[in-house]
Amino acid sequence: MFNKKVTIAVASLAFILTGCGNNSSKTSSQQPVKPFSAKVTPSDDGIKQQISGSSTKGDKVYYQVADGQKDTTTVKNKKFTISLPASLNTRKVTVSQKQNLSKPIKVTVDKPTAVISSAKFAKGFNGAKKMDAKMPTKMPKLDRPMNIMFSPVTTYRILSNQTTIYSIQLEITDVASSETKANIGATAAGLGIKNSDLTDLVNKAKKNKGAKQTKDINGYHLTTLVDGKKLTVNVTK
Repeated sequence: MFNKKVTIAVASLAFILTGCGNNSSKTSSQQPVKPFSAKVTPSDDGIKQQISGSSTKGDKVYYQVADGQKDTTTVKNKKFTISLPASLNTRKVTVSQKQNLSKPIKVTVDKPTAVISSAKFAKGFNGAKKMDAKMPTKMPKLDRPMNIMFSPVTTYRILSNQTTIYSIQLEITDVASSETKANIGATAAGLGIKNSDLTDLVNKAKKNKGAKQTKDINGYHLTTLVDGKKLTVNVTK
């Protein structure tokens, strides 16, 4: 009888110690929010680049791109994101918790990672069936995304330095349009991925309106979103 009681007591003590150990481990794994931080983070938007960070002081963060105008972004739950138009130029961004930009963090935003050559994308795209409009094999040299309107419904926004594409955004204003299927197929062909893979990602966006659907396929970072009737497909790396 004595041994049995001792065994029960030891087992109970082991249970208590195990529980304490788990709670301690869980607490230590939580990373505290830094009082102030800012760095470049990947963007799901083909025509945007972003800086994300934390701030435990105030409800706004102030920033300035190079010598441009000062701007602000909102802090929510001690986190913030600064969205910048995608560019081929390297930019220096000053980020601060104070309006006068004192005690700042200096962030360097480089151009995005190359996605595919303009010629390769155009060859696959133009070889797709049911496409009357053609994608240019060489893009104009701009430091910002260029709009290519295929129709009043379909627009491609492409960031390119003529020979290399750095990001793509396809926008179709009515996802129910007959143009959707053809453009999704042509985009997949241009990237050299399966039409079914990109179509599945678009279908998921249709079923989950307002929620981004993201998947990495063959080295591409693909994001689809259906907001109301509008479909956007973003391709980055």
